Amino acid sequence: MRLRWFARADRRAGLPIGLGPETTPVLQQLRATFGDVSERERTHFLSAVEAAGVRLASVTREIAQLREELARRTTAAGQLAAPPREEWLAVRYPGEDRLADSAVRGRRGIRHWHAAEAARAAQRETQRRLDDALVEQAELQRIVRARAEQAVARVIRFGRLIDAEAAIYRRALVRRHPERDALIHRWTTDLCVLPAWASPDALASAIEASGVSE
Repeated sequence: MRLRWFARADRRAGLPIGLGPETTPVLQQLRATFGDVSERERTHFLSAVEAAGVRLASVTREIAQLREELARRTTAAGQLAAPPREEWLAVRYPGEDRLADSAVRGRRGIRHWHAAEAARAAQRETQRRLDDALVEQAELQRIVRARAEQAVARVIRFGRLIDAEAAIYRRALVRRHPERDALIHRWTTDLCVLPAWASPDALASAIEASGVSE
């Protein structure tokens, strides 16, 4: 009833002036309301995912570091996987002058085996840490995206309500308007254009890129 009353009053006042979507105070107010609600949803989303976003940024940096570390440890393990060189097996340390060649070779061989095993263990541990970080990253991304989808859905839903109110107002204003035919065919009251941020991909990407409060 309120919108119909405003429509009758605006029609008597000679509105709309022009054929755009903001050509009456009512339509301007409806669009402003949609903008306010959209911005509140964006602000609420950023607040809701702040902690997850900060942690996501930290985990993403950690993953990059772990991948570099894993590459180094994989190279080291690969190098030690090869049999030791003959000249290395023949190296004698202080106090080994009286040992037989076979004993010296045995000592060097055991030393090499321990080093190779330690390198493989370090490689496995780094891989485990990387896997854990990737799992955490995926879960954080899921949380952020779910929140983003909720925020965008609420903005879309409210936009439809605003457009429905604008349609009620438009029909009431046009019904007995002296320029009725022109308004029916040329006047647009589609008010609620989604802001650029209002997509799950855009919101999630912004969080991953910024870490929210870094």
